Amino acid sequence: ETVNVTADFDKNGGAGTDQAVLNGSPATVEFTAGPPSAANSLISTTDDNAVADGADTNTVEVLVRDANSNPVPSSPVDVILTGTGSAVVGSIPANTDGSGVISIDLTDTTAEALTVGFEVDSTAGSNTTSVTFVAGAASAANSVISATADNAVADGVNTNTVEVLVRDAN
Repeated sequence: ETVNVTADFDKNGGAGTDQAVLNGSPATVEFTAGPPSAANSLISTTDDNAVADGADTNTVEVLVRDANSNPVPSSPVDVILTGTGSAVVGSIPANTDGSGVISIDLTDTTAEALTVGFEVDSTAGSNTTSVTFVAGAASAANSVISATADNAVADGVNTNTVEVLVRDAN
C-alpha cells in the first residue's frame, strides 16, 4: 500500500532532526542540506596579522552552504583558495566539519595584505576576505646602512647623509 503524506514541517531551519506526527504516531524526520552552492557559501578570516616568518599562521574559514543557505555538514567538497599571493596554503580538508566549515591555514615569508577568495566544486564563491601578514622584528644582520652623501667639509654647515634600510629576518 502506498500512502502519500504531504507536510510542511521545519522547526530548525532545514537541517537536523525534527519530530513529526505521521498517522497518529510520532515519527523522526531527518532534513539534510542540499548539495554545496558556491554562491551561498562564505569565506571569513578567523586569525589575522600573522608574522611573515613562514611559521606563524593566518586562518580562513569557508562556510559551505546549499542553495537555501543551510550549512552542508560532514560532506565531501572540493574547496580551493584564490588570491593567495606568495602565501603557502596549508592542507585543505576534503570534508566539511559538523557545522559545514572548512578551516584553512596560510603561512607567508613576505609581509603583504591579500584579498582571498574561494571556489567550491570549481565554482567561484560569493565573497572575499582580507588577510594580512606583517613584518617581524627588525634584524640587524639583514638591515643595511649606506652613505648617500659623503665627504662633506667639516665646517659645521655641510652634512653627510646615511640611509638605513631596516629588514626583518625574512
